[in-house]
Amino acid sequence: MNKQLLEKAAKNHPELISPPYDEIIGLDGFNAVYAFSAYFGGAAAYIPTARTIFADCLCAEAKKELEETDQSFVKLTRKYGFSERYFRKRIYGK
Repeated sequence: MNKQLLEKAAKNHPELISPPYDEIIGLDGFNAVYAFSAYFGGAAAYIPTARTIFADCLCAEAKKELEETDQSFVKLTRKYGFSERYFRKRIYGK
């Protein structure tokens, strides 16, 4: 997944980032490590991929781009790494 797309989507739609990642993403250095440890300390934890964490942000960004530009639906699904079926379901609920 393209890091710039993830970063842009996260910056444009921070309210769509799920906890605890919404808090951790705003931190850096010691604070990020400390927050991560405070949340997961002592537990076996599943850490999703960045694409999974920012999926809602990416969908919102892709939907915005679909509405504001003349990009085709198919091109946007490829750009954002979605299948056509998944993207259609996320933005149209079908």
